[in-house]
Amino acid sequence: MYYNKEGKEISLQDYAKLFEDWNYKRVKVSKVYNWAISTVWLGLDHSYGENNKPLIFETMVFNEIGDSVDCQRYATLEEAQKGHRKILNDLIHKLKTLSINRELLPGG
Repeated sequence: MYYNKEGKEISLQDYAKLFEDWNYKRVKVSKVYNWAISTVWLGLDHSYGENNKPLIFETMVFNEIGDSVDCQRYATLEEAQKGHRKILNDLIHKLKTLSINRELLPGG
């Protein structure tokens, strides 16, 4: 099944059109030093039957060399936006806690 950002079922044709539109797919992208956090609409259920609601959004964290180091999935746009903010705040806190400052990070 395919879903739009509101969680409504849509046809394969509608999904294909929306999936080609980066402005539609992208929820939020944040950069912290050379780390990136990307939240996107997937449009497909990635719960694999383990959740009551289809998980159609995903947030990924990429480290300074571009490796994926975390992935979280969400059922709603609101959850995805909140999840993005939480991951962003947690990453900032973690970097500060580790006493890593801009001068010590690659590209800083």
